[in-house]
Amino acid sequence: MKKKYLVLIIIFVLIVGCVSIVLLNENHKFTLDEIHYNTEDRFISIKSDKLEKLMNDKKSFIVFTYLPYCTFSIPCDVVFETFLNENNMSFYDIPYDEFSKVKQFKSIKYAPSVVIVNKGKIVTYLDANSDEDLEKYQDSKVFGNWVKEYISIK
Repeated sequence: MKKKYLVLIIIFVLIVGCVSIVLLNENHKFTLDEIHYNTEDRFISIKSDKLEKLMNDKKSFIVFTYLPYCTFSIPCDVVFETFLNENNMSFYDIPYDEFSKVKQFKSIKYAPSVVIVNKGKIVTYLDANSDEDLEKYQDSKVFGNWVKEYISIK
């Protein structure tokens, strides 16, 4: 009889553990600040001082930093804008020389890049020097799936 209860308890603990893991993985998504949803704007130009203020004020947003030229076969801003249009959203955009002035982004060495920020902390970003991220720069669906791993779309 004791073995039967022990087996039931083990099964119960395993089920609770599995459910907890699934729920925790679902809850890692967050929403951006309201300004970025249901808007006609797609790219909101920003300067380094304003970007630094957003970080210090612990805002949640996505920022696209770029160079004055593009080496991709499909310009990545077109790929990103396609995603924004499909989801009625906006990102901040900033030239890389301005972006690199913001101390919180010193670890991001290459542009173009898209940086996802939650409450003033970098969650993740695209690395222009990484083969792993190349498809995200060239395919709006792949890019959108990457964003949706982190962001709740309204």
